[in-house]
Amino acid sequence: MPAGLWVRLKQYLKKDIFCMWCVAHRSDLVLSDLESTITEVRHWKTNLKAVATFYRGSALRYGWLEKIGDSKKISIYRFPAYFEVRFAKHLLNLSKALWKNLPCMQIHWQSIIESSDSTKIEKATAKGFLRTWKNDGEQEHLTCLMMDILRHIEKLTQRKKTKKWFNDN
Repeated sequence: MPAGLWVRLKQYLKKDIFCMWCVAHRSDLVLSDLESTITEVRHWKTNLKAVATFYRGSALRYGWLEKIGDSKKISIYRFPAYFEVRFAKHLLNLSKALWKNLPCMQIHWQSIIESSDSTKIEKATAKGFLRTWKNDGEQEHLTCLMMDILRHIEKLTQRKKTKKWFNDN
């Protein structure tokens, strides 16, 4: 049985109502449909969130990433906090951070594998990330594709916000 806001409001008022989603929510519905239809996109998003959580969850790991970036003269982008609301702008920012940080993250993961101080779990996690986020691999390609899609959604969202209500021109 549907239990969304519109359904509850309609039941409360006991009559039909005109329902309209805001542009951000409509773009979110597009992304939800994309994820539910295309398994690879759903897996990509799960992998993206896993990497962000790995670095956001540890100041020490993020510090190592910054040290690698400094040594390579590469700016490290901070991973934005993940919210359960999946707006396109947030997902785009998360994707950009991964894309910019990926070369340094790969070096960091390799150093975890090679370190005698790393635990078995840390080494297994790093090996999994290296396998998943290898150069010219599927996740890298999906990140490029999704960043393009997300940029278009973001542009459409911004354009629609500047238009007057009910004006489709």
